[in-house]
Amino acid sequence: MMRHRSAVGVALTLGVAVVQMALQPATTAAATIIDVPTDQPTVQAGIDAASPGTRVVVAPGVYHEHIDFHGKAVEVASAQGPATTILDGDHGPGAVVTFTSGEDRSSTLSGFTVRNGQDSGVRIFH
Repeated sequence: MMRHRSAVGVALTLGVAVVQMALQPATTAAATIIDVPTDQPTVQAGIDAASPGTRVVVAPGVYHEHIDFHGKAVEVASAQGPATTILDGDHGPGAVVTFTSGEDRSSTLSGFTVRNGQDSGVRIFH
């Protein structure tokens, strides 16, 4: 005697398989996060300690430093936005933030007020 599966039975079987797959834990590794100043004392130290793909998250405060991405593909982001997270160059020589070592679109800075630097004259737009 032949048994026939109904379309409803096949759909139900596939639906169960999809639900089981959705419940499986993700196998992709989470991006590394470096917290400043908890893990590293300065924004530059966070960048220096970062590997490609790392996210450097900066707590609110005024950071008196100049930073250079040194060609690293990292994301540097403030934890609470530009109103509370400031990179202050203290009127020192050069730009407060430097992207001049072959960085691409995966090297990002977001959520900061940048102040008191000098114009380096370098303009790179992608």
